[in-house]
Amino acid sequence: MLQRCTNPKCPDYHRYGGRGINVCRRWRKFENFLRDMGEPPSDRHQIDRINNDMGYRSSNCRWVTRRTNGRNTRRNRLLTHKGRSQRLAAWAKETGINVGTIHSRLKAGWPVERALTKPGRNERGGERVMNRSVLLTGVNGQDGSFLAELLLEKGYRAHGLIRRSSTVTTERIAHLIGRPDFELIAGDVTDATGLLRIIKRIQPDEVYNLAAQSCVGTSFETPAATFEVNALGTLNVLEAIRAESPGSRFYQASTSELFGNSPPPQHEHTPMIPRSPYAVAKLAAHSLVRLYREAYGIFACAGILFNHESPRRGAEFVTRKITMYVARLAMAMENNAGDPPSNWPKLNLGNLDAKRDWSFAGDVVRGMWLMLQQDQPDDFVLASGESHSVREFLELAFKPLGLDYRDFVRIDPAFFRPAEVNYLCGDATKAREVIGWSPQVSFEELVTRMVESDVARERDCRGLRFAS
Repeated sequence: MLQRCTNPKCPDYHRYGGRGINVCRRWRKFENFLRDMGEPPSDRHQIDRINNDMGYRSSNCRWVTRRTNGRNTRRNRLLTHKGRSQRLAAWAKETGINVGTIHSRLKAGWPVERALTKPGRNERGGERVMNRSVLLTGVNGQDGSFLAELLLEKGYRAHGLIRRSSTVTTERIAHLIGRPDFELIAGDVTDATGLLRIIKRIQPDEVYNLAAQSCVGTSFETPAATFEVNALGTLNVLEAIRAESPGSRFYQASTSELFGNSPPPQHEHTPMIPRSPYAVAKLAAHSLVRLYREAYGIFACAGILFNHESPRRGAEFVTRKITMYVARLAMAMENNAGDPPSNWPKLNLGNLDAKRDWSFAGDVVRGMWLMLQQDQPDDFVLASGESHSVREFLELAFKPLGLDYRDFVRIDPAFFRPAEVNYLCGDATKAREVIGWSPQVSFEELVTRMVESDVARERDCRGLRFAS
């Protein structure tokens, strides 16, 4: 007796149980699904009853029979991939758990009752009980280091992805290395095969993609490399999750540069008009998040982050350039009876009138975590709602020294971008109302923290030089 599936999506045949019966791959999926639920059929002829009991229609996959030995064989009904998807969708609607999460749990062998159970709540803090694993790309960056600290504090097992380098790049996370719940993994988001292996091994509950070429000015000089890391890197991570860990929750770090010169305040539905290769690559990644959420059921969120700073900010960014310059000037004044040296070099900067919405990086990573604790994935703007110019940042940074920044700053045309973004100010109303996020550190306090940190760092370095 031979049978053939006429569904164009089921062209292949497989031997079933050594009985000489050829069935399509969808029969195998049906068997696996029943096994996941702990209800394997004892007899192949129970298929009709199981389909009826579970509310599935057998017409999703069309089977025809061939005349063999002078008689017609029986038509077989099977539970198809479409039917299984419908059942998973119904479970997701009933429980509020993401479809991919339920499927991943069943695939891993969880009992149905456990697979449909939400994590408990901590009675003291009202937060989810933590015994989870997390993968952080870009863990050695400013945001990655703050986020790793936050997640370890909440009880996660953290795995940080870091690129191999001949120089030390772990200064921001040096205090975390050696902890039993923190692991560094050598890898790169541009290596699709390596990411598949890593995610297959870890099976992370949450993935935070913070790896990026994040300097807007540099993106004009290296547009191809910027797009490969920021866009294709995100695609590689999402594909690895879809293939090896569909129940993982994914966070993508988007940027306010997506909005370009759209009028402020910018929110989740403001038109996105990127004005740099960096922003174009980030817009591609942002669109991929929405696509994988809608097309594949991945729990994927994007945080549209406005500028966020801290003492861990890279030295190539304008805010850190200013605070490092002020710190060196402060040390020089201490050695010169409180007066600035007459031959002190100028600080070269670009557009001082550009306005940005600056927040503290430690506040922003808290918002990243909150996004992945919701029942439904979505995108959120994280911003302070206040905009300040580079000129205002300079005034606050030089204020402790009692000096006028205009005596120390030189406008250098080399620092102007080919296409400038003039005014960014975010509207984080949605984040405040849905996930309960709001910034805690004000702009003035942020600038003060950065200056004080760089002064202390400069003083320590000065002491080490004298000691040597």
